[in-house]
This record gives sequence, C-alpha cells and structure tokens, in this order.
Amino acid sequence: MSRREEELEKALLRVSEEIRKVKDFISRNEFYHRRHLRQEVCFPIEVKVLDPQGKTLDEGGALVLNLSPEGFFVTELRLAKQVLPLTAFEVAFLCQADPLRGLAGRFVPVYFSFQQGEVGIGARFTFLGENERTLLAQYLSPEGGKG
Repeated sequence: MSRREEELEKALLRVSEEIRKVKDFISRNEFYHRRHLRQEVCFPIEVKVLDPQGKTLDEGGALVLNLSPEGFFVTELRLAKQVLPLTAFEVAFLCQADPLRGLAGRFVPVYFSFQQGEVGIGARFTFLGENERTLLAQYLSPEGGKG
C-alpha cells in the first residue's frame, strides 16, 4: 500500500469515527420535533398560573406570538406578583380578542426564552375543550386564513 493510500485510509477511519460519535450523540438525546408548524399571530390572553393542585398562584396577561394545534409561544408576560414557581406548574388561559375570542384551556411550559430582557414561554396545550379545538382548527385551516 502506498503512502497516499495509507493517508486516505486513516482519513476515512477518522471520518467514520466522527460519524459514529454523532450517531451515538443523537441516539442518547431525544430531540423534540414539532408535528405542526406554528403560525405567526399576535393577540393578548389572560393567564392564571396554577400549582399542581390547581390553586391560582398568580394572574395577569400575555401576548401570543405564534400558534399551532399543539401549543403557542407567549411573551410580554405580565403577572401581578411577577413570579413563577420553581416547581411544576400549569397555566390556564383565556383569549378575549377576535378572531379567537373564547379560546380557553391550559398549557405547560416546554421552554423559556430570554431575549432583549423579555421572557417568552414556548408552551404545549394540556387541555382544550372540544369547542376550543374546533375554533383553533378553523382558525389555522387554509380557509380560516392562517393555515
């Protein structure tokens, strides 16, 4: 085997080892993939932060910036006590603005975002009633203008 062939073989072994490391990393870490793309929106909601027993810890308002059938991203969170619990919590919400007036349910935070001094929460719905699911599906459908 020539020197050039030996160098190529060593390079291929290094690349192969790097590919194995990436595959191992991916198999050890479960990545979250959204089933639905989120649609850009902008509407206010009323929120109530709830403890695991459903007791209201704080309340206020927020602004929804994007929306999907599975959840949304909220920002401009304005709470009376200005605190979020360090334990598990759920948030009840109600939209009083058109075109989603009456949309109500509950969500849990999936991730927190801190950009330009503003807290944002990526949220997954934990409860939406049948009427709310229908309203949301109609809004996000192509015929509803957002899908």
